Amino acid sequence: MDPGRKTAARRQVPLAAAVLVAAAVGSLLVSGVAPRPAASAQVTVVTPTGASAATARERLRRARAFPTGASVRRAVAYLKTRDCQAALAVVDSDGRLRGYRSGVTYTSASVVKAMLLVQYLRTHDELKHGMRSTLRLMITQSDNDAAFRTYATVGAGGLRRLARLAGMRRFSPGADVLYSRITAADQARFFARLDDYLPSAWRSFAHRVLTHVVSSQTWGIAEVARPRWTVLFKSGWFGAAEDPFTLVNQVARLQRGRRIWSVAVLTDGNPHSPYAFVTLRGVARRLLGEVR
Repeated sequence: MDPGRKTAARRQVPLAAAVLVAAAVGSLLVSGVAPRPAASAQVTVVTPTGASAATARERLRRARAFPTGASVRRAVAYLKTRDCQAALAVVDSDGRLRGYRSGVTYTSASVVKAMLLVQYLRTHDELKHGMRSTLRLMITQSDNDAAFRTYATVGAGGLRRLARLAGMRRFSPGADVLYSRITAADQARFFARLDDYLPSAWRSFAHRVLTHVVSSQTWGIAEVARPRWTVLFKSGWFGAAEDPFTLVNQVARLQRGRRIWSVAVLTDGNPHSPYAFVTLRGVARRLLGEVR
């Protein structure tokens, strides 16, 4: 842990037409109006073409995105009831970002170690002098000394370059790297497109360490989502056994088949140590549709 001080139907209907009918029914259901039974069994179906067909396909694609908008809204509503300063950002499997206070900056704690990992791998063709072990310790055990050794090579400039590449809008490195400033939106976008920033030669290594965090640190999102989802994640916190874990952050990329989405939850001012872990689990359960 961080010892830091401040933790097939009988009748075939053309796909696009079926999509339009489904979309219309869905719209009625969302608005709270139940669809009325047809006055006649005769139904005339007009198959859309051109732009209409493209629009129908887009609606279908978005309807299949995960997590759903309703799930994100439930997570936000839950987060607003928690006794802490919290932020949430979700990039769904369609690439859309939703959230709550997602542009507010927080102290990174060890979440920034994922950025250190990526930037080091981007700038090195091989890992020398035990750096493979150093990077593994930095992520899987959140070892601070390993992070400081990595930061000595990457530097603030390297983190800034990665932030620009990833389109981060409010990232700033700290003199002590664990005190860098991050936002939930920037981190969720970064994890959603993680593979875009990793050299192909190092992608499997990065995935391996980000999915093999030690069990004592596998709480929150990963704890709830596994084993249904493959979860790459990094957490960060300030506090010790005798003090409250007042600041607790977690960023994760979840994958199942071809569905990939990401989430960042940043919290500060937690009243006692287990509190933030309960918050993270509550958010994860709502995003995953376990709470309705």
